[in-house]
Amino acid sequence: PHWLLLNMHPYAFSDRVRFATMLPELLARLNLPPHRVVVEVLESALYRSTDLVDPIEDVRKTGCLVAIDDFGAGHSNFDRVLRMRPNIVKLDRSLIRQASLDRTARIFMSRITSMLHEANCLVLAEGVETGAEAITALDADVDLLQGFYFCRPAETIAQCRADERLFEGLYQQSQRLFHVERMTYEAEVGPYQAAIETAAARLREGQ
Repeated sequence: PHWLLLNMHPYAFSDRVRFATMLPELLARLNLPPHRVVVEVLESALYRSTDLVDPIEDVRKTGCLVAIDDFGAGHSNFDRVLRMRPNIVKLDRSLIRQASLDRTARIFMSRITSMLHEANCLVLAEGVETGAEAITALDADVDLLQGFYFCRPAETIAQCRADERLFEGLYQQSQRLFHVERMTYEAEVGPYQAAIETAAARLREGQ
């Protein structure tokens, strides 16, 4: 039930013929089913080169999934997402950190997530280190969370299992946050709504 997210150096793709045989051989030697392996490509590498499209398509043909890493850092571009058609887009930690501190950044992150969903990508928030960041990511409707808040790196999966109560608590906190923000929003727009309704009533009366 687990995925191995394998961050590969861009130079690994430079020799397409060698890479096309190397990856299947490696998976076979390690007895790893391809559908459980996610090959990550740095978003910055896509910025420097357009030569990765065909090698990444080779990765897809092996049965592995493809992820773009560090999206949102530097010169991020949705055109590259459409060109590479990744299964997963990993949002850079800087987005999560800023969104947890600033309401406008949180709205911006939600819109990025929505656009990536429209491109048929799963969205992963990486570098989640605090409860506030985890709740921010959930509020933005990301699909996957990754970071030290859930577990530190470990040699085995068994050593690194986040308690289900942690996720239940995060869900409840996110629901409370949504309720509070909804009430705040209604309080902010209430006077404007009342003014428009008053104006509409006067218009009906010919004033």
